[in-house]
Amino acid sequence: MEINKIENEIDLKNQITNKNEQTTFLETTLGKTINTAIDIGIRALLPDFIDEQIINIKDNLINYGLKDGITKTIDDAIELGKSAIGIFTGNFENISQMQNAVKAGGLIDGISSLLDTVVNKVNQKGVINYNVANTIKQGKNIILDSIENNIEQKFNEQNMEIENSMALNNNLNEENLVEEQNSFLQSSIGQAVNSALDIGLRMILPDFIEDGVVEIKDAFIQGGFKEGVDTAINNAIDLGKSVIGIFTGDFDSISQAQDAVKNGGIIDGISNVLDKVLDKTSSSGLISGNIANIISSGKDAILNSVSNKIENEFTNQISGIEDLSKYEDNWKECFDSQDFAGMEKEYEKIQEKLSELMPLENIIKEARIIENLHTLIKNNNQDFNLTDEQRELANLLS
Repeated sequence: MEINKIENEIDLKNQITNKNEQTTFLETTLGKTINTAIDIGIRALLPDFIDEQIINIKDNLINYGLKDGITKTIDDAIELGKSAIGIFTGNFENISQMQNAVKAGGLIDGISSLLDTVVNKVNQKGVINYNVANTIKQGKNIILDSIENNIEQKFNEQNMEIENSMALNNNLNEENLVEEQNSFLQSSIGQAVNSALDIGLRMILPDFIEDGVVEIKDAFIQGGFKEGVDTAINNAIDLGKSVIGIFTGDFDSISQAQDAVKNGGIIDGISNVLDKVLDKTSSSGLISGNIANIISSGKDAILNSVSNKIENEFTNQISGIEDLSKYEDNWKECFDSQDFAGMEKEYEKIQEKLSELMPLENIIKEARIIENLHTLIKNNNQDFNLTDEQRELANLLS
């Protein structure tokens, strides 16, 4: 089973990189948002001005320090806001934390002071006349309200994008898990049916030599037995899920999968496949009519063998999960005692057992936590002094 691994340890360099990326993101996103809001505000304050006049006013404000001032005001608000909400080093963990920091850092007050400074400067330089400058200063609250609303909307959009992305990822993960479970059941039950057919044929045809049984099985394959079994398994899974109340999603347990396969009529499905294959192979001359009649008459022996083999497969799965749980408990004991050699031994057992088991969400989650911690310690020169952030990441990546 493929499980995501942590390839790099969280260290100061990574924190600085994240911090710089987040600051750049905020400078760009909030800068555009503030610029748009100022444009909207000025148009509201000067409704009789044509577009060219508005652009000229904005260009003059930018040339006399508005753009650089906005960037500095954002940076100051981020740093002050981080301290205000208790982030003294490191990066933001989520959008809400960013939003609270920007608000607590006094971004709106900073923009207010910046507008006063820049408008006074362009007025003193004679770039825009006194009446326009005075109108902008008197109506500054309209601009600031527009900025505040635009910033809040932008953060809400970011939160919505993240929620949608998480929902999409969850749906994709669930779809992948359903696909993996179906593939596993098709493979394991298919092997069980194939083995049961071999046993059943030998019981029905005790006087046949090895080559004779092999020839009959080859004839069955040519007659579409494998494809028929695959279809029967898929149909049994789909029908069985509906019968036990799983209309979408994956199995939660081996017992649930076992109930679905049984309620989905897997044995009846295999019975129908045998009938069709016998008709096809006998009519085409792949096996004689006499042999076909003997197999048909003894079909129940094959179906009993199939039923037993499938039952054994699910029993082995349940037993395998118990073994996996034991290995995981052993790993945790070694982890607590900081015995890395013991952890490695149990970790190998966990990986081997996982490859034998049907993928279940609760099994995957527990295994990923162990794998993430194991990899962190291994890549950290077997140092067990993990930070709280590293432990939290190991859990988050599960």
